[in-house]
Amino acid sequence: MPVPQELVAEGYVRTAVITVDGTPRLSIYTAKSEMAAASAAVQEIAVSAVEAAFDRDTAPARFVQNSTPAQEMRVNFGDQITLLGYDLFDAMPHDAPLTQGESLPLTLYWSTQAPLTQDYHVFVQLGEGELWGQADGAPVCNRLATALWRPGQIVIDRHRLDTRPDTPAGQHPLRVGLYAPNTGARLVPQEHNAGDDSVILTDIAVQ
Repeated sequence: MPVPQELVAEGYVRTAVITVDGTPRLSIYTAKSEMAAASAAVQEIAVSAVEAAFDRDTAPARFVQNSTPAQEMRVNFGDQITLLGYDLFDAMPHDAPLTQGESLPLTLYWSTQAPLTQDYHVFVQLGEGELWGQADGAPVCNRLATALWRPGQIVIDRHRLDTRPDTPAGQHPLRVGLYAPNTGARLVPQEHNAGDDSVILTDIAVQ
């Protein structure tokens, strides 16, 4: 829809322009209230430089919600919740190591065989001792408390773990666990690489 230019000039600053074969085709504006005091020059983004990444990230497989994990495992947490497995990188191939500050997409698959009365939060951590990325909260983006889970239901729980810009190169363990937010008490995994009341899914390479 048309937007009056005086409205744009009053509250927004052009921060990027998309070009096709060198011709400007789309401008991106940012609210002045979100800009730093010293605004940077307008960034020029050529479609040819980003189209491969765009095609990869918008492939249909990226949006298909599978009912079974790519990496299957069966970990019993406190005889209450079972981790059925996980997907990394939205189940898409990712052969290259993560770069510092890059986000790590992770999907967890949970189930329970009996009604739960306690709400548990999920935590995800990258690192041993020093944490180079972490996230926690109620499952399914804080929308599906464990007390609402139905026995036999497969709960698909997506996370996006932001790694720190100073993450050192090397292999770092990726851990997952469950805890009661009112007490901090963790559900203990009964098997499978268990340690520190959590489970190690795999090692993540960072370069």
